[in-house]
Amino acid sequence: MFSLLFQFIHYLPAAVCLFWMAFLSLGSPRGEVYQLMMLQLANLVVFHLFPSTAISYLVAPSILPLSMMFLERLRTHRPPRSNSLLWIIIPVTLFTARLTVNLLGDSYGYNGDVERQILDQAYWIALALEALAFLVYLFVVVFRYHNKPLVNLVRFFKGKSAITPLEMQLYVSIVSVPTVTLLYIPFFEPAMPFISVLMAVILFFFGYASLFCSARSVTLDQSRHLLRYNYTQGTQAAFVESLMDELVDEADPEALHHIQAHVSENLHLQNWQSDIAGPSGLSGSRFQAVEQSWEDGNQLAQFQHLMIEGQLFLQPSITLEDVAKRMGTNKTYVSKMVNSTYNQSFPELLNALRIDYAEQYLLEHRDAKQKDIAKACGFLSASAFNSMFKKVTGLTPKMWLSTYSLQALHSQKPENEE
Repeated sequence: MFSLLFQFIHYLPAAVCLFWMAFLSLGSPRGEVYQLMMLQLANLVVFHLFPSTAISYLVAPSILPLSMMFLERLRTHRPPRSNSLLWIIIPVTLFTARLTVNLLGDSYGYNGDVERQILDQAYWIALALEALAFLVYLFVVVFRYHNKPLVNLVRFFKGKSAITPLEMQLYVSIVSVPTVTLLYIPFFEPAMPFISVLMAVILFFFGYASLFCSARSVTLDQSRHLLRYNYTQGTQAAFVESLMDELVDEADPEALHHIQAHVSENLHLQNWQSDIAGPSGLSGSRFQAVEQSWEDGNQLAQFQHLMIEGQLFLQPSITLEDVAKRMGTNKTYVSKMVNSTYNQSFPELLNALRIDYAEQYLLEHRDAKQKDIAKACGFLSASAFNSMFKKVTGLTPKMWLSTYSLQALHSQKPENEE
């Protein structure tokens, strides 16, 4: 009975690593540090399953370098530098040399004791220097980039502040290094079951904290919603937009007012409604607001009629030459008229009209797909529409619609709630 329990405890760290390997592969393959995590966990599995074999000695040197590359990726959001691989190459080279000496000694009938001792010492010295360098790295990062780390950790568990994913992993790493060291000290051999359990707990939090590696910071409440942060830096904006869409669709008015106030505060806007423009409208805005700055009023009126009533701007392939032919003139004349009247080039005016139309279309077709919106508004592709919409309005289409909905809700708020 006790033997079975001891075996279970002995393999518990490896079981935790296998659990996170499966979980991350199924639920978080897009994470910021997914590849590094999988390598790290695979090495730890081998290390715990085969602690005294040649394969364990081969993978053990890579655990600390991978940890440093993992933390460096969290700190800089850039891939690890190639010189980090030297940490792995040097101990593995020494181990390979030691193994070669052993094999040659067995084959040719000599002991090679001197060579074995020298290479053994070099191997363990290299590992010790790696561990020391890693500890120095940890404390430099902690005290250089994080003021009062222990105070931040206490405030985090009290729910009073947020910590960064880098901080989360630093705390785990600082505890794990001395714990792993205990495995090599004979004095602590009777306490191996306790150390194995402690190592399993540390590895569990190591894997759990990796789920938040794409977030800027995490509060205690947010840490309970782990799968929400399964995105990369490149897809963060799209994720936030979709989350805001869900909030607008599902939240009650009181919650939306709170969101509006919070967003306004973060954007440092004194008057949110004046900063976020609503749809300008085609019929009464852009054309009728300009002054009569072109000498031929009939040609200008004809141009406006073709663009507004005829909705030529909705044709994806419309060109300045096409408009000039319809007006019975040449494209140079139309180009000068557009530049003089609207202080814009023809392509700029064309895109502005399409975005005006897109704003109205978004409000009337809230559930439409972006490619359908792009096609309806005269754009050749969804990416071109999204890029131009953001250039003109400063927001992506989804973000603009969500913001405008919050703004409209604010204008309907009863005066006694202000």
